[in-house]
Amino acid sequence: MEKLLTIDPYSNNDKKKVKVFEEEQGLGNVVSSTLDSITSSFSEEEYQNMKNHSNTTEEYLAILEGESIKDLYLIQVEKDRKTCQVSMIGKPKKRKMIIIITEYILNRLKMLEVFIKVNTSEKEMIKYLKSLGYENLGEEQETTIFLKEKSEKGITNNPNYETAR
Repeated sequence: MEKLLTIDPYSNNDKKKVKVFEEEQGLGNVVSSTLDSITSSFSEEEYQNMKNHSNTTEEYLAILEGESIKDLYLIQVEKDRKTCQVSMIGKPKKRKMIIIITEYILNRLKMLEVFIKVNTSEKEMIKYLKSLGYENLGEEQETTIFLKEKSEKGITNNPNYETAR
């Protein structure tokens, strides 16, 4: 079963998983450098306080299979507008896991809208999002933007995932 993990910049274990993912995807250290920047700029307490009290926050969410990251996403939350933007990091291996991310954002973070940014070359993902009823808002700079709004039923009735923490 897949697990959803919120990447903790203060967890060496999480950082190791991210580094392995970056190497597998040939990404350099795009995420690792951001995590390192957070830990060098803020104490853990300051970081948590900022996340809890700031109107806008950014986090990395990972889909784990076993102990390995299979997909990695950057989410940008605007609490007052109850919206969230999702960007995929690298080439998604388990494209259908976007449902897990969307459910987490709508149900756990209590957002009303999820905007998903997909590289226009990811034709399979674009087709999949359309089949799930995500609204295609159009293209912008080689990115196709989709919208999913909260409904009473969510996306699925019984999610097939658990959170890692």
